Amino acid sequence: MTEPTVRLAEPGEAEAIRSVARDAYACWTQRLGRESSPMHWDYAEVVATGRAWVLELGGEIVGFIDLKNDPEMLGIANIAVRSADQGQGYGRRLLAFAEVEAKRRGYGEIGLYVNALMTENIALYHHVGYDEVERFQRGGADQVYLSMTKRLVTTPGRSGPASRH
Repeated sequence: MTEPTVRLAEPGEAEAIRSVARDAYACWTQRLGRESSPMHWDYAEVVATGRAWVLELGGEIVGFIDLKNDPEMLGIANIAVRSADQGQGYGRRLLAFAEVEAKRRGYGEIGLYVNALMTENIALYHHVGYDEVERFQRGGADQVYLSMTKRLVTTPGRSGPASRH
């Protein structure tokens, strides 16, 4: 079996990334009562700005992660794995990649936001070391989100973002 690899998304892959996002988030539509906002993002812009990293398996994009430099931490703006490929550790692989990338960029912390109704995702984030920082509303009273962060062990002597993408 071919080993999956993570690489920076290339120009022209925005539609494949959008397809993964729409597929991965479709299962949440009924629970949220609407389509999740990442189903409608401008992935051409995400790819063009160098934020999108894809998980490729056998020449196909099966997942991706959108990494955003923030002043205090590396932010995971979005992470998704095709529904047919979920449950195989690919999401964890993308999260592990994000941690390595955060350290490479000189960050000591990584963070993300998740809808409070996505309890399975929250459980995964807790399991791999993320802590809830706060809950807040966005877009109406029925939209509650969690801010979650994970402290990273960094190389001594490095502090702050080393490079920006």
